[in-house]
Amino acid sequence: MVNFDRIDAMLITSRENVRYITGFSGSAGICICFPHKKYLLTDFRYKEQSALEAGDCEIIIITKKYSEYVKDILTENGAKTLGFEPDSLSYGEYKAYSETAESFIPYGEFTKDLRIIKSEEELKNIEKAADIASEALLETLPLIGEGVSERDIAAELDYRMRKLGASGNSFDTISIGGKNSSVVHGQPGDYKLQYGDFLLVDFGCIYNGYCSDMTRTFAVGEISKRQREVYDVVLSAQKAALAALKPGALASEVDRVARDIICDAGFGDSFGHALGHGVGLLIHEPPTMNPKSEVVLSPGMTVTVEPGIYLEGEFGVRIEDLTVITDNFHQNLSQKIGKEVIYI
Repeated sequence: MVNFDRIDAMLITSRENVRYITGFSGSAGICICFPHKKYLLTDFRYKEQSALEAGDCEIIIITKKYSEYVKDILTENGAKTLGFEPDSLSYGEYKAYSETAESFIPYGEFTKDLRIIKSEEELKNIEKAADIASEALLETLPLIGEGVSERDIAAELDYRMRKLGASGNSFDTISIGGKNSSVVHGQPGDYKLQYGDFLLVDFGCIYNGYCSDMTRTFAVGEISKRQREVYDVVLSAQKAALAALKPGALASEVDRVARDIICDAGFGDSFGHALGHGVGLLIHEPPTMNPKSEVVLSPGMTVTVEPGIYLEGEFGVRIEDLTVITDNFHQNLSQKIGKEVIYI
């Protein structure tokens, strides 16, 4: 799981990696890893919780600064070189921890791709999160139509995900209609849907710490020939990418399959983001599927497939499924919501 070739111990400070390595889901805590031992440091609020969740760690309930304990732990174990996650420390934290060891070195490789292959238990949580999100959208759809605001749609969807068992949102729900739908990550506002609009909904929820992600673009009444043309291009690109999504495939090649269809249709400049990304304890984590990705897809990876076309001042279309790479192909976790044009 981890590589101690350059260090005696590793300081884990990112919340998601602390949870992955120790099982502890509290919001305050750090972990010190040795080749054959782990320490979890947290405070009094999490005394009972840490004992329940991190039973294979030596648990320390702190009453002073984390860094003071880290120094004592390193001394006790004869450790001189301490690695750290370079992307998860503030400058102040870096200064404090750097004084705990003879050598304090950035070692992002220690946790690089640590969570890229999901266990069966992780996949169950992700699938449950995806099921909750799909059911919430199915419950919300009958309430959507002309005159309903973007903000109200997002609020209703968020409420229903919570009612169905989600602990929170994977990210702020995107619910944008009309011209606003061309804003890739637009925020719901007071705009009320009108006849002929597209409504783009990108959302997900968290179940037992794990995220889901899905996007659908709906038609409010009849749509124009141009809108239908763009929708069909995006859908064709998404279906082609899904057909190429399997173990052994190069992530950049799957991206190319979708991107070529969009480019050949004359909309290449309107698809400026990656085809997809990994999903797990974070909504964006490895692997990334973009034109430069060198990742070879493997069983247990979770990836989104989300091509889009965004025409500024007109409308936007994005269609996104969450998938799991399997031994022979992939499993689509977003199939409960159809992808042919849904009129609302």
